[in-house]
Amino acid sequence: MYQGQCRKQQIDVELDCDRDLSIPGDRILLEQLFENLLKNSVEAQIDGGVIRIVMKRLEKS
Repeated sequence: MYQGQCRKQQIDVELDCDRDLSIPGDRILLEQLFENLLKNSVEAQIDGGVIRIVMKRLEKS
């Protein structure tokens, strides 16, 4: 969705995600959450740069 805009603004997007990671919750709301985070990140990178998305399972304490 934001590939063209990222290319135009010289923004690299990196994704580091555990393969077996699943996030419980409402799928539609989670999609909106991640889309808004990406949109805000792209808008904040007016001079280009890197957006790194890391999703890892944390051990419960």
